[in-house]
Amino acid sequence: MHSIGLALDALLDGACITDAVEPPSVTPVADLREALRERFENASLDARGVDVVVDGERVILLGTVGDPLQRLIAEDIAWSLPQVVECENRLAVA
Repeated sequence: MHSIGLALDALLDGACITDAVEPPSVTPVADLREALRERFENASLDARGVDVVVDGERVILLGTVGDPLQRLIAEDIAWSLPQVVECENRLAVA
């Protein structure tokens, strides 16, 4: 073992670095889209005109909503999901 490896081993008390790192959980696109739809319904958001595009951990909201508050609520709902790391709100107010 190299000296760096020995130093790391001493610091970690023999614990393996890979043991401490958990792989990120991957949520299927359909599950994330469905979770958003459910939350829209629970918030009484009229999301009939909202299309949700999911690209990994990125969500894009497309379509129209009835007023500016609904636009903000839809975005807040998307951000409330822990899997979402980016949300682009392209909703128009009709």
